[in-house]
Amino acid sequence: MTRFTVYARAVVLSGLFCCLLAKEWLPRCLNSQCETYEEEDNRTLVTSCEPENVGVDDSIKVHHLGKVEVSPQNATCGYSPTKFCAWKNGQSCRTCKINGTKERLHNPEYMVDEIDWRWWQSVLQPFDASGNDMFPINITIRLPIKFILTDNIVITFHESCPRDMFVEKSIDHGRTWVVMQYYSDNCKAVFGMDPVQERSGGKLSGVDGLKAFCIEKSCGEDHVRDPNPPKVTVVISREALKKLSEPDLCRNMIENIEGVRSFLEITDLRIRLLRTATKNKEGGNLELKKHYGIDQVSIKGRCQCNGHASECTYDKDSQTARCKCRHNTAEKDCSKCRTFFWLKPWTQGEYDEELKGHTGLCLSYSSLIYRNKSWRKPYAKTYGEDVYATVKRKGGIQCNCSGHSDRCQKLIIEKKEDKVVEVVSCIECSHNTTGLRCERCKSRFHRVSNNKSDPCTPCICIRINSKGFHCNKTGKCRCKTGAHGMKCGLCIAGYRKNRKGRCTEVKDQPTAKKDDGPSGGSRDLRDKVTRFRSTLLPLFFSFYFVLFNY
Repeated sequence: MTRFTVYARAVVLSGLFCCLLAKEWLPRCLNSQCETYEEEDNRTLVTSCEPENVGVDDSIKVHHLGKVEVSPQNATCGYSPTKFCAWKNGQSCRTCKINGTKERLHNPEYMVDEIDWRWWQSVLQPFDASGNDMFPINITIRLPIKFILTDNIVITFHESCPRDMFVEKSIDHGRTWVVMQYYSDNCKAVFGMDPVQERSGGKLSGVDGLKAFCIEKSCGEDHVRDPNPPKVTVVISREALKKLSEPDLCRNMIENIEGVRSFLEITDLRIRLLRTATKNKEGGNLELKKHYGIDQVSIKGRCQCNGHASECTYDKDSQTARCKCRHNTAEKDCSKCRTFFWLKPWTQGEYDEELKGHTGLCLSYSSLIYRNKSWRKPYAKTYGEDVYATVKRKGGIQCNCSGHSDRCQKLIIEKKEDKVVEVVSCIECSHNTTGLRCERCKSRFHRVSNNKSDPCTPCICIRINSKGFHCNKTGKCRCKTGAHGMKCGLCIAGYRKNRKGRCTEVKDQPTAKKDDGPSGGSRDLRDKVTRFRSTLLPLFFSFYFVLFNY
């Protein structure tokens, strides 16, 4: 058994141990490290890799990163004070208010915060004289990056579950949607599907591979005495996947054989509620019980980094996630090659049982692996510890990057008058600079001085009065009509700021002259009043006298 095989098996075991700690169904298929230096043989092992499952240390979970949207927008209770009653006990009633206390708020983000006493709640179902009891509401949870689902999705409702609903997911940030599972108290009548049978222990029979199915279950009178909140489980750990051996499951997932990877990937989750729970007459107030409530939506998974990252960074406050890309890849999910590393097309990291598969390493002209013709091998022997090393240019030529980068490479060769001219471009310009020599500022940045070695600073513009966040070399923003100043924060003569801070034109208003009398009117107005008193009033009284005396 070679040292390489021992190392490969150790990596697989470490991945399995990690998954056992997380108590999730899907194993870790790729390496936990993207490259490892073996000092004894002076070689670097480069392999496909992937991050660990989110929430292994219980500090943050996938659903914590989701942004919740409810459609229609006014479907959340509280836009106007609304009285509602509990489904289990109609005598327990309260009022929902947006500006109320924490006990009276039921915002959409409460579905993903895992705080026990908070939940989302809808408005009351409006009365329909025609007898139509449909009450459709869509709840969408948008994730910041594509994830691989590692376990079932669990939706915990507050007191009662809807009679009819289904769950969809998207893998392209909401452009297309696929139904994952249906749920109803009458699958045949509502969705035209035969229900699957639920056995003891939660096992399902009648599920056809990875296709969507309908679970028939009712939160009726039997649930009134149940102290546990009702839950709907979107089954990810299908029997068709559990029957596969770990190598077959991983290969199918990484290479998307039989649609396994598409089935497990997710960027958005949409819950489509159709009808509220069945009537519960206990405590009365039946009309005040017709509403939806969700305590928690639980999503487990790991970042989809396409085999090019072993870590993923998360920010719970800003609800963002990003892969720490290796193998000279870029983007949030490592789905592209870095700038100028385009000698071979980007490919996803492949799976190999002994971790010797191609990694999809992106290369540039100056990459040492490319120069040594060893990039097709799974590891490098000749370039030591730094697998991302580049060749130094001959003749001691230094990169002229204005002090903003120390890396450059030959971008193109042009022929002019039978002379070969090398066009050299700087790589990874810092300090908000760009250009072949890092000599220019990026869009929305400026440099105060004319010294190209100075860093560029952001343009600071008041958005409502400026044409974007662009400025000239001095930092002066491009102002809209009526505004001026470096930041477009002042108004010119004839303009003033409205309540939103926008400079708007002031319309002319009539002003009183100095010779106006104490009444405050103008001279022309007084002349008109005098003419009215002297001519029209006598005529009016004469006409009145003639009319009523003859």
